[in-house]
Amino acid sequence: MTYYQPPAALRQLTDAFDQMPGIGEQSARRMAEWLMYHSDTEAFQQVVNAAAALRICPGCNLAVSEPQTCPLCQREDRDDSRLAIVEHSSSVQPLLDHGYRGRLYVLHGLLSPARGIGPSTLRLPALFAHLQEHPPEQLLLLITDSVEGRATADYLSRSLPQIPCQAQSLGEYLASPDQPETRPND
Repeated sequence: MTYYQPPAALRQLTDAFDQMPGIGEQSARRMAEWLMYHSDTEAFQQVVNAAAALRICPGCNLAVSEPQTCPLCQREDRDDSRLAIVEHSSSVQPLLDHGYRGRLYVLHGLLSPARGIGPSTLRLPALFAHLQEHPPEQLLLLITDSVEGRATADYLSRSLPQIPCQAQSLGEYLASPDQPETRPND
């Protein structure tokens, strides 16, 4: 009996998609096949070009298109004495809308050894190196209250014992009216 084996390049493309969070083997195969059979290579090239043009800001860990620091880190009204560490980039705008003016750092996930997500995956060594050069006076961990969130908060607070640390969920922080550094800009 004869079996079809996709070309190695198509298997590599499928494997690359499969490495992305939230995309399983079946979805990865569908995405790879769509790119090959239903799209011209121009769409794929646009994805590659866009990804190549992005950089990671060393100050906040967000994607930027310029080699310099991002506009968020260059704000003139920024309070450098405070650093809020959030789990996802979707947390940044609500925090800014609430009036937060301190520094920000986005983890893009939580520590989860069971899923192979360790400190280097979250770029924590880069964060620690950045904090050596630019230490805040206070660290605010706005992370999900879950097993992974508590483990991440514990790891960060133990790794940075010289910085006073407060951990709570983003929702709890935003619901609290007593945040002296956050006054909405109305």
